[in-house]
Amino acid sequence: MSKKIDVFGDIHFLLSFLRANMPRSIKAYHEIVMAKSTQIPYGEVFVDSVESPSYVVCRKVTADGGRHAFTCFVEDESVLPRMFEDPQVFTWDRPMMMTGFYESWAPFLISACANHQFVESWLEPCHVWYLAGTLPTIPTEPLQDGMTLRPLTVDLASEVNQHWKYADIYSLDTIRRYIQHHPTCGVFIEGQLAAWALCQQDGAIGMVHTKEQYRRRGLAKLAVVSLCRDIAKFGIQPWAMIVQSNTASQKLFEELKFVKFDSFHYCQYAPSNGSTTVNDGGCSS
Repeated sequence: MSKKIDVFGDIHFLLSFLRANMPRSIKAYHEIVMAKSTQIPYGEVFVDSVESPSYVVCRKVTADGGRHAFTCFVEDESVLPRMFEDPQVFTWDRPMMMTGFYESWAPFLISACANHQFVESWLEPCHVWYLAGTLPTIPTEPLQDGMTLRPLTVDLASEVNQHWKYADIYSLDTIRRYIQHHPTCGVFIEGQLAAWALCQQDGAIGMVHTKEQYRRRGLAKLAVVSLCRDIAKFGIQPWAMIVQSNTASQKLFEELKFVKFDSFHYCQYAPSNGSTTVNDGGCSS
């Protein structure tokens, strides 16, 4: 049976375990570090052993209250069946999002889902990209008169949301929370927001966007480089999870000397009967 960990307490053993398995543990490690650094109420974190952990599971209830969102790390894939069958962690009573699940782990996930009559709802193949070397410097050449770099403010959240591919009825609140509590960077031209990049709850760089009329001027690169330097102040190694079909972002991060590491699945599985039962004892989002 897993043990639930207080991420705001002494978690030296947990961070040491995840650091020792970088970069493969990059998402779980940074999700916990960001929660501890910002002191924002988190969901739940489980390990199978405090003395010698072999897996870590971060679990939250999504904003709609109807799904569990999981970030998992295992040192050895052989423990995945045991992890999925731990009823304290995987309750199998609602749809579940796997927010970063290595492609090589997929057969174990599919097998567990079949045992519990869960089927795939959607899947986005991604790659992990991380900065292995020194922080990039902010190029000064594109900084022209009337151009400024500064953090986003909450009043700009709706504008960011309008341009995000995955926006839904809950995403505006998520973006507001990121702007309030995490590093962000906006590129402004004559006071107008032209491009931006945000740091998400797991420390990943995301939602990178340049408005159509401002493209091909290197503005997204400016935003990402500036954000990298701010993220590093949290003890975060700059990284991103990029959808495999997003060639523009892949090219940008490659130019900034990020390394493409491994294939991730961002996916959701749900009961085959369509049930979305929610237990009152679920964790907060």
